[in-house]
Amino acid sequence: MNSKRVEFGTKAQYAMPAKPEGLPAAKMNAKQVDQLMSIIQEYTAGRTSAEYAAVTIADIKKAGVGNIYFA
Repeated sequence: MNSKRVEFGTKAQYAMPAKPEGLPAAKMNAKQVDQLMSIIQEYTAGRTSAEYAAVTIADIKKAGVGNIYFA
C-alpha cells in the first residue's frame, strides 16, 4: 500500500489509496480480528507512548475495525 503520511499537530494521519489492498478485517472471523488487533496494539505500543497508543487504538475502533485491510 502506498499511503502518504501527513502530520496534523500531535497526530499523524494517512492519505489512503483509492483501492485498499489486502484482506479486509470485515471478512475475518472473530479470532482473526482479535489477532489483528493484537498485532496493531503491539506495533503501536512499541513505537509510541502508552497514552498515544491508547488514543490510536480508540481511533481505530471508532472508525471501525472492519475498515482495516491486512496485507
